[in-house]
Amino acid sequence: MNARPDPQLSLSERLTVIIPTFERTEMLARAIDSVLAQPAVPRILVVDDGSDPPARLHRSDARLSLVRLETNSGGAKARNYGAEQAVSPWITFLDDDDEWLSETGALYDTVLVDEPQTDLCYVSGIEVVDPEGKTLEVRKAVSRSEGEAWFLEDTPSGSSHLTKQTFVIPAETYLRIGGFDTALESRIHSEFALRLNKVAKIRALEYATYRLHKHRQGQVSKDPGKRHRSFRYIWRKHERLIRSRPTQGARWAQDHARRLFRESRTYDALHALWLAFLLSPRSAATSLRIVASVAVRRMR
Repeated sequence: MNARPDPQLSLSERLTVIIPTFERTEMLARAIDSVLAQPAVPRILVVDDGSDPPARLHRSDARLSLVRLETNSGGAKARNYGAEQAVSPWITFLDDDDEWLSETGALYDTVLVDEPQTDLCYVSGIEVVDPEGKTLEVRKAVSRSEGEAWFLEDTPSGSSHLTKQTFVIPAETYLRIGGFDTALESRIHSEFALRLNKVAKIRALEYATYRLHKHRQGQVSKDPGKRHRSFRYIWRKHERLIRSRPTQGARWAQDHARRLFRESRTYDALHALWLAFLLSPRSAATSLRIVASVAVRRMR
């Protein structure tokens, strides 16, 4: 870990962790505790997205506060509302069903300066665990130069773009690019990353900072309908950018189709493969192999 750049402000003055929540009392408590247990503690802002009954904080701390939206408006709006309330120069987000790893605060205390460059953000690794707490994988973060397109770029072996929950962003940059797109039901981090990378360099930190819990309770990312509608929305919104990277765009559509086939959404999967073919006819062979593998599985 590099030497601390001697900031004048404490981490609680430099960084706000925004935790959107909706009716997950026990998980929210775990998320909050994981941040307050850090050697260096940032400010924590919980945004209650219209829970009924309203969310309550399980403990009192000067660095911990709660704001509320009266109606459930979705993760994008809750995150944006939290960012508007934050007064620190840096912000980051933590889902209410996830948690920080033990050295996260110390790492951010080392790298985050008082006055951030608006064209520099950070991303770090993610540890993924199952409902019993067993580690399923560790995703290593990848750096991107300003003007690149996050997941529409080739990723070095051993690295993953599926670390976007860990973005640490200058608040000014976040607000300038409009925050998360409230029209999306799912994939909000993916779409946000495309806009963020357009204006900022994303520097990967060496360590994992975030524990992502795979669990059996409702998760937006597991809803195939929302995920496919959001895929189509992003494709339309960023079509010019996607067309500028036809090989990577086609690969993204094919990966989406594979998951749809597993969820028995055949029509939507074929639509995604058709988009991949229109974007890159060279992708046809891969798409045919995907369809063939699905057909073989269903014949067994």
